[in-house]
Amino acid sequence: MNRECQHGPRELALKAAFRRLIDAAGGVATAAASVRVSHVMLSNYGHPNTDSFAPIDVVLVLEDMTGRPLVTETMRRLAEVGQDDPAPMPGVAAMMGAQASLAARFGAALAEIGGALADGAISASELRGIRTALGDLHAATGEALTMAERQ
Repeated sequence: MNRECQHGPRELALKAAFRRLIDAAGGVATAAASVRVSHVMLSNYGHPNTDSFAPIDVVLVLEDMTGRPLVTETMRRLAEVGQDDPAPMPGVAAMMGAQASLAARFGAALAEIGGALADGAISASELRGIRTALGDLHAATGEALTMAERQ
């Protein structure tokens, strides 16, 4: 049973990475069709106010499906920070990190759109790339807003 809870920056980073992974997989319904858990559970795994996290086998299936190791990379980054540091980027540094991520994702989205328009037509593959880049931008915007609300 999930209960409302407050997570620290490390846990929120994992949940945000899982939300980006779900977006990259084409959304909750598409992702649920490929894994052993329901769409409701997938939503809960990414929700910041639940204490459930995605099982590693579910993460691996979705990362293989999308070709994007979003959760694994986040775990690697968090592991580099070390066990003794409860917050990888405390306070103002966290907000600056979120803003930097937002700016990078905005730039990536513009590059994807510009590249697709270079030949005057957008292919299905290019459209998928644009949707993924805009999904990443949307996720980064949500993360930055959540962080700003907590400051």
